[in-house]
Amino acid sequence: MGDAKVAVEMLTTTDEGHAADLAEHLEQQNRLRIDTQNVALREAQELLTQSGQLDRAGCIVLASPDWHQGIVGLVASRLADKYWRPAFVFASDGETVRGSARSVPGFPLYAVVRECADLLDRYGGHKGAAGLSLRAENLPAFTERVNQHAGQLLGQEPPVPELDLDGEIELSALNRALVREIDLLAPFGKGNQEPLFAASGLRLVGNPRIVGSNGNHLTFMVRQSQTTLRVIAMRKADWIEELRARKGEPFSLAFVPIINTYRGQTSVELQAEDMQWDSERLVEQRSAAR
Repeated sequence: MGDAKVAVEMLTTTDEGHAADLAEHLEQQNRLRIDTQNVALREAQELLTQSGQLDRAGCIVLASPDWHQGIVGLVASRLADKYWRPAFVFASDGETVRGSARSVPGFPLYAVVRECADLLDRYGGHKGAAGLSLRAENLPAFTERVNQHAGQLLGQEPPVPELDLDGEIELSALNRALVREIDLLAPFGKGNQEPLFAASGLRLVGNPRIVGSNGNHLTFMVRQSQTTLRVIAMRKADWIEELRARKGEPFSLAFVPIINTYRGQTSVELQAEDMQWDSERLVEQRSAAR
């Protein structure tokens, strides 16, 4: 959201006091970025509800004059992950819309954007992400065309989110030695995703708590048989009411096992990606069997 030269200057200056001032400035900018992003994400979700885009198959295409160009890619990524469909998010100045897009498996984003080149001023990217700009008057035609491609590539029904799990595991098997072995597979990223596991039959222990400077993370304890572990659910604070309301019901978690060291104490924790109530999971399995 600012000038990248500030970060370069902080890392290269020989004046420690100046470096500290620049670091504080960058920290303030980061807090501003987080706040701006969260506001835009809430507004985007409200627009989605009002537009009815989630009621049909296709892409998410949103634009607003109130969104900062520096955070639209982050918002698009969150929307694509949450709603499991390609997301195009634009900042608008009235005449031009400039934005970023994020994709889902089965939708080669750059190839689709290239098919719309006649509507665009500029574009670039790859199969998973893209940046683009176009005249505001072309946005309806662009929206129609990318949705046509979505129908051909992803089908005519609203998508069902999926997680690619590496396997189901008992919490009792998650010791520090195993998690350190998993960490040897790093660095993780595109082409080498961090292993994602599932555990079922979990029970909530105690009360979940919202944490984080922005109040958007959640932590709680789970028990499976004789094993109890802490869960950290990043950007999942909205889970709290359902967890409280259905306390006592068994559920499953999709998670990445991590090692956390705090005040000299080291423990295995679960970094949650998603959750599902076991009763609903059984219903889905029975429906699939039919």
